Amino acid sequence: QGYSTLCESLLNKGGLRDNVECIQHEEGFQVSKIVPISNAVEPAETVAIVVSAPSDTWATSDFHNAILQLISRLSDPASCPWLAKNILVVSSTCNDVTMHSTLSLFL
Repeated sequence: QGYSTLCESLLNKGGLRDNVECIQHEEGFQVSKIVPISNAVEPAETVAIVVSAPSDTWATSDFHNAILQLISRLSDPASCPWLAKNILVVSSTCNDVTMHSTLSLFL
């Protein structure tokens, strides 16, 4: 079954790891935050990846499904022990909002 938003998809694709947080903003976008847990020091830097919402669902879109897999892999300390920065994945909750608009709301 497909879900229309980033957070719905993450929660229903096996749940969230302890180092992944999903935040719904009332401005119409969601943020998935991955915090590396294999580092002794809290990261001072963050990388933000802004993606458009899928035209259908996160599961049926190859691109968006790959983003979900990326989040899963980056949040797994066994797969990415080298991760030293926070990662934010930002997506609109509406498929008719452009990526540029989502970026402007996020910033």
